[in-house]
Amino acid sequence: LASLRALANLLPAPQGQEAPLAVLARMLQALPAPEQANALVRALLRRPALIALLAEESTRRAVLHGSASPLAALEMLARETPAWDLPGLMGDARQVLEGQVSPWLLWRKYTLAGGLLVALGGLALLLAMRLLRPVFWLLRLVLPRRRAH
Repeated sequence: LASLRALANLLPAPQGQEAPLAVLARMLQALPAPEQANALVRALLRRPALIALLAEESTRRAVLHGSASPLAALEMLARETPAWDLPGLMGDARQVLEGQVSPWLLWRKYTLAGGLLVALGGLALLLAMRLLRPVFWLLRLVLPRRRAH
């Protein structure tokens, strides 16, 4: 109870969302095991801004219902990692591939890195198409065209 009071003093109230303590109460009731509830409180004590993420319905649903292990999902969200922490990203992606954590949480945590990777992949595809254009022209010259009857 004392840690909850300390936590209540640390939590900022997000704009246009329900009160942090209401979010905390809802999450504590929804978590099935006491060790998961304790992990949530410890995670919030380490990173109070996590409550703003959990206030979003999509994130809360991904933790509670979209993840096979809500404990792993909470630990992943609570870990403060920079956007370009490749070992952290790979470890979190491994948890997603194993089905422990919802893919939405990976996207939510690494939005900037994911967006840049998609953009770089698109640029690489466009560059590859540009470099392979002579090959396509040669194939057109060598292979006969099919005519529609």
